[in-house]
Amino acid sequence: MRYTAKFQASLFSPFALLAFISLLKISLGYSYFVFVSETYWPLGFRWDPSAPKILESWVLLFALVRFSPNRLTRPSDYMIVSLICLSIIPLLSLYGLANHPRWPVYTVFVTILLILIFRRGRAIRMPYFSSGRDLVLAITVLGSLITTAWMIVNGGLAYFNLDFSLVYEFRSDVRDQLYTHGFQYFILWATKVLGPALLAFALWQKWWWVAAAVVALHVLWFGISSHKAVLFFPFIILSVWVWVRSRPALSIIPLALLIIVVSSLVVFLAFDQIMPASVFVHRLFFIPANNTFLYFEFFSNNPKVFWSNSVLELFLNYPYADAPGRLIGEFGGSGAFANNSFLSTGYMHGGFGGMVLYGVLVGLLFRVFDSFQHNGMPLWMSVAVLAVPTQALLISDDLFSSMFSHGIGLALLLLLLMRRRKSPWVAENGGSDGGQRGNFI
Repeated sequence: MRYTAKFQASLFSPFALLAFISLLKISLGYSYFVFVSETYWPLGFRWDPSAPKILESWVLLFALVRFSPNRLTRPSDYMIVSLICLSIIPLLSLYGLANHPRWPVYTVFVTILLILIFRRGRAIRMPYFSSGRDLVLAITVLGSLITTAWMIVNGGLAYFNLDFSLVYEFRSDVRDQLYTHGFQYFILWATKVLGPALLAFALWQKWWWVAAAVVALHVLWFGISSHKAVLFFPFIILSVWVWVRSRPALSIIPLALLIIVVSSLVVFLAFDQIMPASVFVHRLFFIPANNTFLYFEFFSNNPKVFWSNSVLELFLNYPYADAPGRLIGEFGGSGAFANNSFLSTGYMHGGFGGMVLYGVLVGLLFRVFDSFQHNGMPLWMSVAVLAVPTQALLISDDLFSSMFSHGIGLALLLLLLMRRRKSPWVAENGGSDGGQRGNFI
């Protein structure tokens, strides 16, 4: 027990965060060498290591970790370390191991520094709603039930499948059948926000049967939608619930991802099964990183979009016949729909200026996340409700699309309604507001 306590205490040290992040980078580099570059080289995942760039990648990573939090005290701490682990480490790995150009890496580096700067500042004051939690319960339950009914009534059960290897055979048919009449947004909101938020609410209230029902509902949604991520969303909420309420050391994030990467690689090397490595190494880490370089390359030689496909579409003409994701998929040779995170779409919209703008806006958005916890929202609930919808922002979609289509805006609304002036949730999490009074520093 004494050694266990010492290990748990050591997880809070900056060295632990640096050590696990370093091991994650090493494991991803080895996975790229033995699996990704060997299996997916026709899609641009080449093996062309550059010693100077590998060294640069380590220097840049150490610099970011130096200015990153190592203890979870506010929701944006979770976002920062997740961003480094899920986006920056694979980007830096590809930079050195595939000899990609420097300027995308340094542009992204400047963007991350801006996020770190602008997330700091005084918390934003927000109103309280006396019946807000009843409204949250009504929204999450009714929204989940209506979305499920739509799926079933429109023939979704005919496509029900739990085999990971067959999901792509059903996905296009499901999209044509169910993602109509605006319900594509309801399905995204239900699976990414309403279901996870209802699960978090049930865990707080100790409604175990409701929590079990939400997990079962996510299995049903996965079987119908053929989107693998839907099946894992409840485990993200459960992990946050256990982790943040116990010992919220941020080094747990790279440690957990390290275990996933190593386990996937062991399955590949020992049993010649590529599915886990394909999903958890190639798909989760290296496809978004490779897409980032493709976005920079394509839009450095072709017209920028300037938000003409989103918030400025009424004022500007979109310069292409296909959506950006389709353009980049064709440009990269995969033919897939290559959506990507704000770390590349910022450049797509406005070049370096677009990346600077997104660095400032995402930093301010992270400050908004922190303001919920500061003003009375318990830390674990804030992180749980935001954890799933923000994955699109960190990995796979543009800032404004993540805010509206992928549900970050809806998640913020639910958090706003959940707050009360005197919250039993806060007392449950140790103190009036977790010690987060005053400015965020």
